[in-house]
Amino acid sequence: MTVSKPLVSVIIPTYNGEKRISRTLNSIIAQDYENIEIILVDDVSTDNTVKIARDVLEKSGREFSIIQRTENGRQSASRNTGLKAANGKYVIFFDHDDMAEKNFVSSLLNEIENKNADLVFCGFKRFSEEKNKFIKLRPVKLKTKFLFPEEYIRAWTEKKVSFTYIWICIFRKSFLDKNNIKFYERCYFGEDAEFMLKVVSASQKISFIREENYIHTVNNEQQGNVNNFVRHGQNIYKQFYLSRLRIERYMRNKIKDEKLKTYMKNFYRVKTVVLYLSWCAKLGDRKNYDRFFSTVKRSKIFREFLLSSYKTLKYDMLLFPKSLMLVYCPKIFYWIYK
Repeated sequence: MTVSKPLVSVIIPTYNGEKRISRTLNSIIAQDYENIEIILVDDVSTDNTVKIARDVLEKSGREFSIIQRTENGRQSASRNTGLKAANGKYVIFFDHDDMAEKNFVSSLLNEIENKNADLVFCGFKRFSEEKNKFIKLRPVKLKTKFLFPEEYIRAWTEKKVSFTYIWICIFRKSFLDKNNIKFYERCYFGEDAEFMLKVVSASQKISFIREENYIHTVNNEQQGNVNNFVRHGQNIYKQFYLSRLRIERYMRNKIKDEKLKTYMKNFYRVKTVVLYLSWCAKLGDRKNYDRFFSTVKRSKIFREFLLSSYKTLKYDMLLFPKSLMLVYCPKIFYWIYK
């Protein structure tokens, strides 16, 4: 009796990706695992992305579908659209300008099947298109493969591992469906981390492979680069701030470890506020900076929460001094970061 191999859905959200979409699709087409469905979700592109993609996919021999959204909703909405259409037992989210080694899918699949995990992530390489070379990254410092979520979260707080990149993972689709985990569609900056930390908090078993099988490319057209940050700064930092607050609330409700709860409350949340206000200052947004502090001045609880960051000095020696400055010398804080 022949046992059929499980279907893996590879979801690719795209918007005006005509320059790189054929390279990305060919990277997936070349995978050494056969049972893949490629789901391309086009977010109302105004260039030739869809035409190029269709030409490549029709010649590939791979199962595929192209979904064209009628309303631009950015990556979160596109990924949810792809997730809803996915037929696979497992799901992979792939960025429209990235690449992967030929065994990217098969290596993740073997691990998630063998460990019966909810998700598996792998290492990755970062390639700079501008410099035409790979950028050296900090290696994963885990000595063993922890299989329980809170151990991974603890390793994340200690900066031994980062699993907040959506594109290095394979997910069990039934797990996502059961826990109703989707991308928050009104968030378009920090949405990956929010999705991933919710997944990890809700999961029962996780594993990883050290091989760097995903190739993340860096180019000047991406949302996260410095030019785009400055141009869209006010929208981006608000999105990031709200996303991190949702993460903190969700994780504190899900995790049981009291030390991790302390971390989320006294470090993660405080650092979110400090980042938000430093960005306000950097962008010269005095209106939102002052509006925030008009609330703080009326809140004794909020001041106490900022000052509670002394409990997490081991994570960041500068966070507590910054919090002190915000409580007692907010004008100086604004001047320094401006």
